[in-house]
Amino acid sequence: LHTAYRRQRQMCIRDRLKTVPYDMKKANRKLLTVMTEELRLTGMTERVFALGADYQILKELKAQMPELMLGLIVPFVPADPVKLMKEMEAEIYLSYVWNMEKKIVTELHEAGYYVDGAILKEERWINIAREIGVDMYETDFPGIEAARELAG
Repeated sequence: LHTAYRRQRQMCIRDRLKTVPYDMKKANRKLLTVMTEELRLTGMTERVFALGADYQILKELKAQMPELMLGLIVPFVPADPVKLMKEMEAEIYLSYVWNMEKKIVTELHEAGYYVDGAILKEERWINIAREIGVDMYETDFPGIEAARELAG
């Protein structure tokens, strides 16, 4: 559990499930059991969301813990992003900004989903992220934002 977010004035923890299905499927299933037990023991269920691109593992996690929030890492442009989110029972849509357009972001927002732009390394993509209305974006270069704030 490594990144904290503010969501409706409550602290949420993001647990990114990094996986290589070919090598890790069996280990990930064991991890799901341990993770769900620990979340229940600590009472953190409502403050954690799991994020990943292995939708099979996320589905299994949601079956074990229906109350857990899910975030989908979507490294492609789905035919129907809202349908994908509903099918996966997810709340957070994370994709590269270059895989989005204003229409996708608007449809996801209208359906009640949170939209996150993946790591941006150029100011051009940060500007586009703001233009299309993502809720949040991640960058490896916080200096870009600091310079923007100083410039007013």
